[in-house]
Amino acid sequence: MGTRAYICKTIDDVNCVGIYCQLDGGLNHTGRLLVADYQKGRKVNELLAKGDLLWLGKFLSPSKNKSHSFNTPQRNVSLFFCRDGNKVKKDLVAFNLSELDDETNMLNFVYVFRPGLGWFYFRPGKLSEGLIHLA
Repeated sequence: MGTRAYICKTIDDVNCVGIYCQLDGGLNHTGRLLVADYQKGRKVNELLAKGDLLWLGKFLSPSKNKSHSFNTPQRNVSLFFCRDGNKVKKDLVAFNLSELDDETNMLNFVYVFRPGLGWFYFRPGKLSEGLIHLA
């Protein structure tokens, strides 16, 4: 069982778009990587455009001269269900952040990129306590 997370970006005052991350979604891995390596809006957009993840790595794209899949991952390269696991990619759909604030949704963390402000997170069921800034 992994530490499941949702990684999203605000698109206006009410709505977000995002992707699911199945493994290592905790603060010490995914939270740390988002702050260290995904601070630019362009890179956040590129991450979200690739779809749901098995695992977030420091790098989005593998080296072209080596194989990269769930069975043979390249070191520190993200694993995407569509690209690396041959699953169908879902389109990004706008939603209200409160839709992820349910303790029964099987998520452990929700990460929110707010352009110009950086990364924040909350634990499902605790959104009413506010977003916590990741520094």
